[in-house]
Parts: sequence; structure tokens; C-alpha cells
Amino acid sequence: MKLFAIRKEAGDIVLIAAANEEEAVKAAGLTMEAVHHVLADLNDQGGATIDAETVIRGGIGPQPYEIREVSVAGFSLEFKLTNRADLDLSYIDPRTFRTIFEMYPMVKAAVEQAAETWPDAFLVEEERPNHDRLIAVAVDQERHRLRGDAGDLMH
Repeated sequence: MKLFAIRKEAGDIVLIAAANEEEAVKAAGLTMEAVHHVLADLNDQGGATIDAETVIRGGIGPQPYEIREVSVAGFSLEFKLTNRADLDLSYIDPRTFRTIFEMYPMVKAAVEQAAETWPDAFLVEEERPNHDRLIAVAVDQERHRLRGDAGDLMH
């Protein structure tokens, strides 16, 4: 069994254990098979009138993605239980973090630019909005990046 990080078109990442990339993509629900399964389930529940395109636009089924194998050596995630009974990710091992962070090249470039522009760890209060805007723009670009480059990055 291998571990894969799959970055979906809107920027979300799912970690999946699978025998190979094809099985990981299938387990992530990024195939037409997943769409047909959802449609069958909806029909079984009372004949809901929804089409395949609507299901795909909802994030199920084929969509542009990136996939990378994640080293299981040293793999570690830690979650903290919140007072609202949620689980917040509180730790990710450095190797896995680097692998996943590389899947966001625009954010990586913005973080590097911010570090160069504002090298002091403690930003002057007046500079905080500029820093936050730089990062926010990069995050927005990442959320749309795969949608424009579907042919180049689909695996």
C-alpha cells in the first residue's frame, strides 16, 4: 500500500492509501464511476432529478487534479480535539508538509516573496494588510489554477 496526496481543482487535498495512482484516484471519487454511483443512489432514494453535470460541478467525478506519492517514512499527523468536538490538524511531519506544499506553487512563491519583502518575523502593523493581501491573492489563484490548466495537469 502506498500513500498519495491528490490535489483537487479547487485546491483541496485528500490523502489516500492505495495500491497505485489509479486506485487512489478512484478512491478519491474522481472517476465517472463515482458520478454514476451518486446518480444511482439518488434515484434509489426517490428518483431525484439531477444530472451528471451537476454532480461533477459539485466536486464529484472527473476534474483536474495533481497526484503525488507521499513517503510513508516518518509520516505523522496529529489532531487536537476542540471544544466544539471538531478535530483540528495540529501537526504534520515536515517531509509530508513539503510534499503537499509543493502542490501549491503560487502560494509557495507568495510566501517566499513575503519573506523577502518583510524579513522581520514581526510585521509592522501597517504592513500586515499588504502581507495578507499578497497571500490571499496567491490562495485565490491556486483555487483556480487547475481549472485553467486541466489538460496539462490531469493525470
